[in-house]
Amino acid sequence: MKKKIEKKIISLIMTFIMVVGLFPFMSTTAFALVTGTADRLSAPSVYVGTTEVYTCVAQRFYKFIAPSTGIYTISTSDSVANPNTDIMSNLYANDDTTALAGDDNEDYMGHISYTAFLTENGVYYIDVQNLMVDNQTCMLNILAPAVAPTLTAGTVNRTSDTTATVNFTSDMEGSYYYKVVGDGDVEPTIDTDGVGITCTTSETTITNPIGLTEGAMDIYIIVKDGTGNKSTSLRIDIDAYIPSGDTAMFDFEGNTEPIADNTGNTALGTVKQTVNGKDILIVATDGKFVIGDEVELIGTFAAFDGNVLAPNVVNEEFANSTRVRVSLPGYSFNLNTFGILDNDKNVRSVGSIMLISSSTGYNVEEQIDYKGTDNGEASIDVSSNSGFQDITYFDFYADGSNMQFALDNIYLTNIKPLPAQSSDATLKTSSTVKGEAVTSLGTPSATLGSETAGAVTITAAKAADTSNATTFVTLFEKNDSNATVKAVKYASSSSTAGFATDAAYNNEAINNADFFIIKVTAEDSTSVNYYRINVEVTPAPSSDVTLTFESGNGLLLGEDTDSLDFTHSGSNTTFTFTAVTIDNNADTMKFGSSAGSSLGRHGAESVYTGWDGKTKTATVTIEPGKIFDLKSFYLSNQNGNGDETFTITTSKNGSFSAVAGMLSSDPIDTDLISLPATADFQGITWFKITTPETGGAWLEIDDILVANITTVSIPSSDATLKTSSTVKGVEVTSLGTPNDG
Repeated sequence: MKKKIEKKIISLIMTFIMVVGLFPFMSTTAFALVTGTADRLSAPSVYVGTTEVYTCVAQRFYKFIAPSTGIYTISTSDSVANPNTDIMSNLYANDDTTALAGDDNEDYMGHISYTAFLTENGVYYIDVQNLMVDNQTCMLNILAPAVAPTLTAGTVNRTSDTTATVNFTSDMEGSYYYKVVGDGDVEPTIDTDGVGITCTTSETTITNPIGLTEGAMDIYIIVKDGTGNKSTSLRIDIDAYIPSGDTAMFDFEGNTEPIADNTGNTALGTVKQTVNGKDILIVATDGKFVIGDEVELIGTFAAFDGNVLAPNVVNEEFANSTRVRVSLPGYSFNLNTFGILDNDKNVRSVGSIMLISSSTGYNVEEQIDYKGTDNGEASIDVSSNSGFQDITYFDFYADGSNMQFALDNIYLTNIKPLPAQSSDATLKTSSTVKGEAVTSLGTPSATLGSETAGAVTITAAKAADTSNATTFVTLFEKNDSNATVKAVKYASSSSTAGFATDAAYNNEAINNADFFIIKVTAEDSTSVNYYRINVEVTPAPSSDVTLTFESGNGLLLGEDTDSLDFTHSGSNTTFTFTAVTIDNNADTMKFGSSAGSSLGRHGAESVYTGWDGKTKTATVTIEPGKIFDLKSFYLSNQNGNGDETFTITTSKNGSFSAVAGMLSSDPIDTDLISLPATADFQGITWFKITTPETGGAWLEIDDILVANITTVSIPSSDATLKTSSTVKGVEVTSLGTPNDG
C-alpha cells in the first residue's frame, strides 16, 4: 500500500511539472495518439518530438528512422489525461533481438530516459511497456542530436619562423582550442576540458600560435559551443617562412670592371659590377663589352641613362657575341626589368634575340621598336613571368648567330643566398654489390690509387647475374643525395689510369678478384673521394661425387655374382655393375683387389671384368628413381695390344669414343676417359662401355666422377583394374586373368 501511495504522489508531482511546462523531456513538436504493435513488421512510425502512445504489460513496438547521425535521447512522461509512471523501454536496431539501449525501470516507479548513438536513415524499433496495467498512455519523447559548430579555414600569413596569423570562421559562437604540430604529423589530441578562447560567428584570427617553429607546420582547431557540442577538428597548413630577398639595380655607374672608358680600349669578355656587396657578371661568348657614357658609345635612348654596357664597336672584331650570360654568383634572384639596344639587327644571319632562363624563353626582339632601321631599343619587363623568378642566370641568344646589343638598368629583386652546397663525398655502409652488402668500404682518398681497399663477398650465382633485379642490385649509395657517383669494374691487376674515360659499370657479370673503383663527387663539385672495393666470388658448392671404391668411400658387395653393388656413402646412392663376355654370357664380377692388377687402379680397390672371358660390354646403372651426370672415369685396358678404341654410350643415346691400352711389353696402366658436358651425358640412368670389335678386353674401372645425383619420380607400372569395377552399374563377378601381350 505504501508503495502505491508513493507512486500516486510522484504521479501528481510529475503532472504538475508537465502542466507548468518545466518537464525536461518535453519536445516542442507533439503528435497524436499512436498505438504500438506486438510485432515490428506492422509497427507505426514515430518521429523526433513528442508522441502519445499506448502501453500494456507486454511489448509494444514503434518504428523510428533516424534523420541524422548522432546521440538521441529517448524518454517518457505523463500524458495529461492519464498519469502513468510505471514505464520501461528498450531500443532495437532493425531486426536485432538484443537491445541497443534502454531503461528497465527496476524499481517499477517513474518514467524512463536513455541515450543511444543512431545512424542516419537507420531503422530502429522502440518498445514501450507499462509494468503494471494494460492500455495506459504516456508521452514518448525523442530528442534529436545537438548540432555542433562547423569550421571554415581562412588565410594564413607567416611573417617569421615563430610569428604568423591564422584565420578561421565558426558558424556558431563558442570557445576555440588549438594545437600546432609538424607538417604532415598525425592529428593531435586537443584538450577541450578547460576554458578556451572566445570566438563569434565572425572571422577569428589566431595571432602567433603557440608552438610555431621553423619550417612548415599544421594547426588543428576545435570549437565548443555553450552547451558543450564540439566541432570536428579543422586542419590548416602553415607554410614555411621564406624571407623576401634583397633588390639591386645594376646601372654600370660605378664599381665596375672594366672601369668606364669611352674609347673601348678596356673592353673585356667578362664584365662585373658590384652593388650592395653583390657582383653581377656579364659573360660574352666570342665578343667583348665596354662600359662608358651612353651618348659617347650609343647615342641617346630613352631606356638608357648615364653609363651603359655596350658592344666594343671601336674594335669591330670583338663587337659581336653569340651568347651572353648574366648571373649573380652565389645568389638566386628574380629578373624584373632591363633596358636593351639592338645595335645592328643585320649582323644576325638567323633567329632573333632570345632571353632565356633555365625554365623558359622570351622573344626580346618582338618588343624592340626598330623605327625602320637596323637598330632599336626597348624597356623589357618580365617581372610577372614565373620563368624568370628564383633563377641563377639568364642568357641572350640568337640561335648561334652574332648579336650586337647594349644593356642598362638591370633590376633584380628577391635576391637570396643560395644554400651552402654540401662537401659530403662519402658512401653509405649499406652499399651493395649484386645484392650483397659490402663487408667494408675501406678508406677513401681524394687521389685515385691512394685509397685503401674495402671488400665484398658474393656467391658465384650472384656474380653471374646481370639483371640488377631486387636481390641482385649493385648500388654504391651516397650519403648526400646531391652527390654524384661513378663506378667502374676492373679485372684483377688492371690499370685504373683511364678511369675518367672508362665506361661505368652496367651490371655485367663479375669474376673472382675483380674490383671496383668508385668516384664520389660532392655537390660543391670540389670535394672528391675515390673508393676501391675488392670482390671475392665464392665458388658454387660442388655436386661432384667420385666413386673410388675405397673403404671410406662406400660399400662394395656382390663379388663372384653376375653383378656388383657399390653404395656411395656421401650420396647414399647405389650403383650396379654388370658385364657381358664376348660369348654373350653374363660375366662373373670381381673386385679389382682380388682379380686385377694394382697398376690398373688408383688405391686399393676397383671393379674388374673379364673373369669368365674377355668383356664385350660393361654397364654401370644407378638405383631406380635417381639420375646422374657422367663426367669421367679411369679405364685400364689390359689386352696388351696398345691403344684401342672404346665406345661409351648412355641411357639418353649419348655416344663417345675414347682410347685406352698399353703394349704387352709395357706395364699395365690407366687412362682417363673424360666425357663431353652435353645433355646426352647428363641426367642419365646408366652408361655402357663397349670394347673393341677385335675381341673384347680385360678391364679395370676406377674413380668414376659423377655429378648432380638427383631423385626423380618413377612412373607407375601398375596396369591392373579394381575388383569394384562395374558394368551398367552392376559390379563384375570376376576380372579374370589379364594378359600383358
